[in-house]
Amino acid sequence: MAKTGKYIHKGEWTGDVGLTTSYAASGAGLPIKVNQSEAYGEGIVGRLSHLLIRFDNFASSPTKATAFITTDIAGTNVLVPESEMTLTYGRGAGAAATAAGAARLSVLVAVRRTELGDGQNLYAWVKTDTGTMDVRQINLFWEE
Repeated sequence: MAKTGKYIHKGEWTGDVGLTTSYAASGAGLPIKVNQSEAYGEGIVGRLSHLLIRFDNFASSPTKATAFITTDIAGTNVLVPESEMTLTYGRGAGAAATAAGAARLSVLVAVRRTELGDGQNLYAWVKTDTGTMDVRQINLFWEE
C-alpha cells in the first residue's frame, strides 16, 4: 500500500565533539541517522526543512556556527551546502552555558539507501567562527 498524508521525520545525532574554526578531518563527519523508511527501502526522500544544532563548553566567545551535510562520512558528496547560523545563548540560571544554532532549509532530496555511505546516515560537518565549543546534538527534520 502506498504512503498517504504528510509525515515529518527527524534524524538525530547526540554526543560530545569539540569544534574549532576548521572543519574536522576527512572521515570525521557526525552521523545523523536518517533511514526511517526502511520498510520502503529508502534512505531519505522529501523536503529537508530544518537543521538544529545544540552547543556548550565555549571558549573565546563564538557567535556563529557553520555547517554542511554530506551523504558520506568522508565529506565528498555534499547534499546541503554551508549554512551559517547565529548562536542563541540560553536564558535563565545556568542556561547561558548552552546555545543553539538553526537553519531553515527547503531542499528537495531523494537519496536512496544505497547512496548513503553506510545505508542509514547523513553526515554533518560543523565549525565555529572563533574560539572553540562542543557540539552536543544535531537534529535534521524533513517532510515526506
